Amino acid sequence: MAGETTTPMWTFLRSLFGLSPVRAKAPTRQGLPSADTPEKRQQTAATLLALRSGKQLIHFRDHYRHAFPAFHEDRRLLPREMAGRFAQQTFHVQAEIVPAYLFHPNGHVRQAAIEALSPGHLTAFTIIVLAARTNDWVEPVRERALARLLDLLPRAEPYVLESALPVLIRRSPSWRRYRVVNGVVSSLPESELLDQVFTVEEARSAAISMLSSLMAGPTTRIFRTLAKYRWIDPHLETLSLEARANGIRRAATAALLQGEVYWKRSPSPADFRLPGRPDPALEHRPLTIHPDIPRVFAAAARDRTASIRALAAEALIRLGPDAFPAETWEHLKAEKRPSVRSRMDFFRRKWIDDDLPDYLKDGG
Repeated sequence: MAGETTTPMWTFLRSLFGLSPVRAKAPTRQGLPSADTPEKRQQTAATLLALRSGKQLIHFRDHYRHAFPAFHEDRRLLPREMAGRFAQQTFHVQAEIVPAYLFHPNGHVRQAAIEALSPGHLTAFTIIVLAARTNDWVEPVRERALARLLDLLPRAEPYVLESALPVLIRRSPSWRRYRVVNGVVSSLPESELLDQVFTVEEARSAAISMLSSLMAGPTTRIFRTLAKYRWIDPHLETLSLEARANGIRRAATAALLQGEVYWKRSPSPADFRLPGRPDPALEHRPLTIHPDIPRVFAAAARDRTASIRALAAEALIRLGPDAFPAETWEHLKAEKRPSVRSRMDFFRRKWIDDDLPDYLKDGG
C-alpha cells in the first residue's frame, strides 16, 4: 500500500478532495553536492592545482571562483542557510579540497572553509587567498579570515611566508571597503592588513629574509612599503650591504646616509566625488638606530651599481671631504658613469674649487 500512495491515480484522487500531493521524503544529505562523488572531488582538486601552479600569484583575482563549475550545484540544490553545515561535514571527510572552497559563492561555505584550514594547507597561494578573504563582501567572513590568518601565520614554513609576502605587500593596499556617511566616503575603521600581519614575529623575520634574497619585481616599492615599520631599522645596514636586488640596496643605503626613510602614502578617499584621490604622496620618519656611517659610505662608494655610488657622491657633497677617509672615495674622481661624475664635479666645485654661486653654497 505504501507504494500506491505515489501513483498518478492516487495523486489525482487526493486532488479531488483538495488534498496536497504526497511528498516523497528527501534523502538525508551528508555533504555538499559539489563533493559527493570522487569524480567531482578530483575535478575540484585538479582545478585548484592548476590555479596554484599555472598562474603567478600576483595575478590572483577573486574571479577564480568561476573555475569551479561544481560549485553551481551547491547553489541549485542546497538552501543557502544550510550550506555551512553541509560544508563542515564535507571538510571533515575531505580535508584536501578545503582551500578550493575559499572561492565558493556561498558565504557560509567560505566561512566553513576558513575555519577548516590547518597548517597543512598553508602554501603561498592559500595565504594570499585567505588574506584576500579579509576583504570579503560578507562581514563575518572578513572577521574570521583575519583571525584565522593571524592564527596560522606563525605555523607557516618560512619559505612559504617569503613567497607570499611580496604578493601580499603589492596587492593588499587595493583590498579596501568603503562606506558613505553623511555624503562622505571613508574607509572602514579597520587597521590595514599589513599592520596586522606584521604583528606576527614570524612574518617580520620572513620579510627581512625576503628583502635579502628578492631579485625580481618592483623591489624598491616593496622595500618602501615596509620602510614605515620601525622594526626594519636594525636590519638596514645588512640590507645595504647584502641584499641581492639593486633597488633594495640603494633604498637601504639612502636611508642610512640620510638618517631618515621615505615611503609612499596609501591613497585614501577625500570626498564622495573623488574616492580615489590620494593624500600627499610621501611620508618619512627618522631612523631609530645609529648606524656605522663610514662603513656604509665605503661600501656604497665601491658598489657595483652606479646609482648607489651616486649616493656616496651625494654624501660627500652634503658632508664635505673630511667626513670620510680619502682612500674610500678618491676613486670616484675618475668615475665614468655620468650620474656619478656629475655629482663629483659638483663636489669639487663646492668643496675644493669654491666655485659655486652664492645661492648654491648654502643649499649644497
